[in-house]
Amino acid sequence: MRRGKETVLEWLANIWHIIWHIFLPIAVVGGVIYYALITIQSSIVGMQFQQTHPITQARVLRTFTHTYYTDDSQTHTSSRHTETCAARISFRANGQDIEVDVSQMLACPMQIGDQPKIAYDPQQPAHVQFVPGGDPFWGNILQILLVLPLVGVALFLGIAFIRDSRRGWL
Repeated sequence: MRRGKETVLEWLANIWHIIWHIFLPIAVVGGVIYYALITIQSSIVGMQFQQTHPITQARVLRTFTHTYYTDDSQTHTSSRHTETCAARISFRANGQDIEVDVSQMLACPMQIGDQPKIAYDPQQPAHVQFVPGGDPFWGNILQILLVLPLVGVALFLGIAFIRDSRRGWL
């Protein structure tokens, strides 16, 4: 082991090592945990709304095409994806037919004529939520259960990167 001044390249290598093996894994794990917590929180709020408000069948009246892109960092390519989402639905509440614009909810994939289950607020019938999986409890529980393995994998990889960092110091 050499004592004294380290060269600029050795210093840069140590800084790069700290960024790659400590800060980056912590940021990725933190981002995945944040995403998981948001998903779990929205599922719990959705479950509460859906269990305390009436549920009915809606009919999709109008759709729109939603386009999004995904990037592949391995091949440095971008892929274009399109899906058809519900834009306007109708349902019967309080003895009257109600139409609601749901385009901001990005309820995809949907086709004209589909009949998804929704929960609605009787005081404000335009306030609706799509019921995942057709069931207010198990549909939301399924969303929570699907996000938990993502957290486990992120934690495993993050710990592996940080643990591996002890071997790389110059």
